[in-house]
Amino acid sequence: RNSSGGLYTSSCRRWLTEYRPALFDSVEYVKPLSSLLTLSSKAVWPFIDSQAVSTAFARLVSTNKPLSDSVARTAGHSLAYKRVAQYMLGISDKPPPTRGHATTERYGYLTFPSPEHRDLALLVLAGRWGYLWWLIYSDEFHVTRSTLTAFPGDIERLAKRTPGDMELDILLELSRALQREMPKHIAWKWNAGVQVGRYNMLECRHITDKADLLLARLWNIEDAYDAAGSWRDRMVFGNRE
Repeated sequence: RNSSGGLYTSSCRRWLTEYRPALFDSVEYVKPLSSLLTLSSKAVWPFIDSQAVSTAFARLVSTNKPLSDSVARTAGHSLAYKRVAQYMLGISDKPPPTRGHATTERYGYLTFPSPEHRDLALLVLAGRWGYLWWLIYSDEFHVTRSTLTAFPGDIERLAKRTPGDMELDILLELSRALQREMPKHIAWKWNAGVQVGRYNMLECRHITDKADLLLARLWNIEDAYDAAGSWRDRMVFGNRE
C-alpha cells in the first residue's frame, strides 16, 4: 500500500523493483570539504559533484580574501548583476538593453573603488569560476549580493601586482575586450510585453576561457581548470543561447 492507504498499481510495483534501484545507484556526489560548509559566516551545504572543483574552491577559501573586501562602501565603479539567472550569470559593466518599459529592479550593482577593481571583478564572476561558485551556493535561480561578494577572488591582491606586470596587463585587456564584445551579441526575449535583452556569453567564451585559465594560474588552481569547464558545460547544456 502507498502512504494514503491505497494499493500500488502493477506499474508502480515495477518502478519500485526495477527502475528505482537503477536510478539511485547511478547518482554521484562529492562529500564537501569542511572549509566549504560556511558562506559569509553562515552554515551552508554546498552542492558540488566534482572533487577537483571542490578541492580548488577549498584552496581559494583558505588562501584568498572575498570580493566583499574590495567592494566600495560609497559610490564607485559599478558592476551589474541580474537578480535571477537560468543558464549563466548575468554579469556586466552595463545592463543589456530593453525595448519598451522595463523595471530596473531586475539588476543589482556592486561598486568598486577603481575601474581596475571593477574590470577584474567582471572577469572573476563572468567566467566558469563565478558561475560554478554561484551554482554551488545558490538555488540555481536567484542571484544575491551576498553569494557574489563571498567569492574568494582576492581582487586586492590581483590589482596590487607590480605596475607593468604582464599578467595584470593581460587580465585588464581581456576585461576591456569582453566589455567591447558583449554588446555585439545580444539575445532578445519577450517578457510581459517587453523585449528584454541579454548578453549571449557563448559568443564570448574565447575571452572568458583565456581569463579563467590565467586566473587559475594566479590562484594556483590550474589543475581544476578542465574539470570546471566540463562541469559548467554539463550544467549549461550548451548555454541554450
